[in-house]
Amino acid sequence: MKSLDSWHFFKVMKKYPVALNYNETIRATLLNESNDFLKMSGLKKTDIRIHHEEFISFTALIDKIRKDHLGSVVFIDLWGAWCGACLYDIKHKKALGMDKIFEKYKVQTVYLCTLSPKKEFDYYINKLDMTGDHYFFSREQKQEAKGKFNVYAYPHYMFLNKNGELINDDVPRMVITTKGVARLNQDFIDLVKRLSE
Repeated sequence: MKSLDSWHFFKVMKKYPVALNYNETIRATLLNESNDFLKMSGLKKTDIRIHHEEFISFTALIDKIRKDHLGSVVFIDLWGAWCGACLYDIKHKKALGMDKIFEKYKVQTVYLCTLSPKKEFDYYINKLDMTGDHYFFSREQKQEAKGKFNVYAYPHYMFLNKNGELINDDVPRMVITTKGVARLNQDFIDLVKRLSE
C-alpha cells in the first residue's frame, strides 16, 4: 500500500500531467518520510500569517493587501498546491536566496492560494517555509483574476509599488532553469531593486 505522500503525489500527477516536468522537485518535497505530510499539516509558524477573511471579489482582495501594506513594496505570488511550477519556484526562491534579497530591499511577501485543500496548503507553507501573509481565493475569484488581471497560468507574479500601484504585466519569472541548473532571474532582481528605490 502506498504511503499517504506517495498516494498524493500520484493523484497530482494524474490530474495535472504538466506537473511531470517538475516531478523531481515534487518527489523531493513529498516523499522524504512516509508520515511527513501528517507531521507538517496543521502546524503554524509565527512568521506565517493566514488570513481567513472572505472577499466578494478578487479586486477586493487586492485592495485589502494594498491598504494593509501601503508605503511598502509587496510581492504577490499566486500559487496552488497542485501546481508543480509554483512549488518549484517557491522551493528555489528560498534555496537560492531570494528571501534575503527581499529582506535587503524591504519587500513584503503575500501568497494567494487557489483551489487547494487545506491540509495540502498547511503542509506546503510549512514544508517550504513560506513566511509572509497568506490568503485563499475562490474559483469565482480565480475567474475574475483571469478576466480582469490576465492571470492565465500559475505561478503568476504581481507587485504593488510603494504608492499601491499594481505591477502585473510582464513580471519576469523569479527562477529560471538552464541545463537543469536553477538560478535567480537577474531581470526579476533588477525589478525588485527599481521598485525599492
